[in-house]
Amino acid sequence: MDMDHEKFTDVINKQVHMEYRDTINVQETTTEELRNIIKSLAARKAPGHDGITNNAIKHLILVAVDTLKEIINAIIRHQYYPKTWKKHATIIIIHKSGESKNKTVGYRPISLLAGLSKIFEREHSTTQQVLRMSEHITSNMDKFTPTAAIMLDIEKAFDKV
Repeated sequence: MDMDHEKFTDVINKQVHMEYRDTINVQETTTEELRNIIKSLAARKAPGHDGITNNAIKHLILVAVDTLKEIINAIIRHQYYPKTWKKHATIIIIHKSGESKNKTVGYRPISLLAGLSKIFEREHSTTQQVLRMSEHITSNMDKFTPTAAIMLDIEKAFDKV
């Protein structure tokens, strides 16, 4: 199906059934930013449930990258993250070389995510989550609703933090 940019944006906007809330002002992704993220993906990483490898993503043609940019920007505008991207992660635990197998610090989790969600996560995950948490806390304070948070120290869970 051949669609121009405006028609494609209309289709995306109609497909996402969520009330637009202008509470978080996050800058949308540009094609150049997306291309840089795609270039930086490690080619030999395992794919998630969707079976799309980073290597396949690295070989997307420019039109596909523009389409992906529109999808990511629709996710940002509508504050709607696709359910298949959040609910389908395979978590595996691997042993760290040189660490004891009898202690939890000797292992680290690896989450195999959908290939396209990795791109979105790279660009927006930390900022989005901090803003989302702040919005949730503020909303609950306004309603005098008790709120709890669990914080995890994941410093040693990943090679780079």
